[in-house]
Amino acid sequence: MNHQRVVQLAVICLQELDEHAGQAVSFQEISQRRGIPLPECAHVIRQLSKAGIVDLADDDQAVLRRDIEELTALEILQAMWAPAIDSPAFQFVLGHRGAAQTTQSFIASAWASRATAING
Repeated sequence: MNHQRVVQLAVICLQELDEHAGQAVSFQEISQRRGIPLPECAHVIRQLSKAGIVDLADDDQAVLRRDIEELTALEILQAMWAPAIDSPAFQFVLGHRGAAQTTQSFIASAWASRATAING
């Protein structure tokens, strides 16, 4: 999806949510009423949610957090163009025998040091 289309869809979704201010609206309802393909609608609303513009009331429903007049164009652009970060900043490597043994030995030595310090 290109950047211009994503922003257009975001504005359309926000308009629909604004018409039902304070009420949860399903992605499917927005999709049907506004003629947006459901996968694109869901993607846009999830991006708006990550940016704090909408709240997800359920897995497939959204509520606008504040009046649409309070939103700036920059907020919408940032929400739509923000890089998708779905993975954590670090990750444990499991299943590698050497790494598991190293971790286990580190934990064992830390506990042994702690026990020695406590028991004197």
